[in-house]
Amino acid sequence: MIMRRLGQLDDAATDAGLALDFKLATSPPLAVAYAAAPCIDALTCLGRLDEAEAAAAATADRRPPPGWIHTLLFLQARGALRVAQHRPGEALDDLTAAGAGWRGLDMDTPAIATSRTAAVAAHVALGHRAEALSLASEQLALARKAGTATALGAALRCYATTAAPDEAGPALAESVDLLEATPARYELALALAGLGAHLRRTGRPGEARAPLRRALDLAQRSGATPLADRARAELLATGARPRRTALTGPDALTSAERRVTGLAADGMSNRQIAQHLFITLPTVETHLRHAFHKLGITSRADLPAQLASQARPRQPA
Repeated sequence: MIMRRLGQLDDAATDAGLALDFKLATSPPLAVAYAAAPCIDALTCLGRLDEAEAAAAATADRRPPPGWIHTLLFLQARGALRVAQHRPGEALDDLTAAGAGWRGLDMDTPAIATSRTAAVAAHVALGHRAEALSLASEQLALARKAGTATALGAALRCYATTAAPDEAGPALAESVDLLEATPARYELALALAGLGAHLRRTGRPGEARAPLRRALDLAQRSGATPLADRARAELLATGARPRRTALTGPDALTSAERRVTGLAADGMSNRQIAQHLFITLPTVETHLRHAFHKLGITSRADLPAQLASQARPRQPA
């Protein structure tokens, strides 16, 4: 959950997937649901929707009982997945149930009870503007009361998707300002992409490019492919020509892969890397396997030379 909030989506998905696999083999339905929620959430942000769907289906098969926090977190995550799958009606079934569950528990903390945020997107997709605005306004009021910068920044971004243009701009600017001071890099990328898109659509393409470039960079570093694609499309619409995402070589490494390969290049063993980064040994092995494939190498002895090539300045085309 912490890695997801920091925008370390690959790490979050890998560790959450390992946790879910373990829970599916050993644990009761509530424990499965609790492990599934961050797994589905991270995979959805990464754009790995088939994997997220498989995790959601395996969890639903266990029939986690209603009314428990574990199940509500799962419903929120599956609802957000349904939004990403362009299934807004089904999304609202999950998100409405989650919202009712939070009310039943008398919990409205926006950092945890996030069902309104995804429900707003579902209502917007269905053309339910009034319902979307009502939910977004509720979430914003709760976030202002809670006083945490990350929750408020996310609520402002959500509110901007339903507000009139003269309100959306200031809300997005405030969201970016708040999130800049937090470690929530993925949320910041979302806010920057929203601000850039708003500036472009209101006739200010030149001003839009800076936030969109930052959104694209942060999204790529987080591995958030859907968000990166949106930011790139908006940049192209402004007349900019963003650099293509690398598929191989050092530039193709995710932030998690860069951390692991850097430590491996410095001579650390896999176990030492796992202890240093507070991740599991299988996570280290997964990152190294993916990195070796992208770098076209088969031995960690080749890592220093490959990573050094990343640090060399590029020659102009």
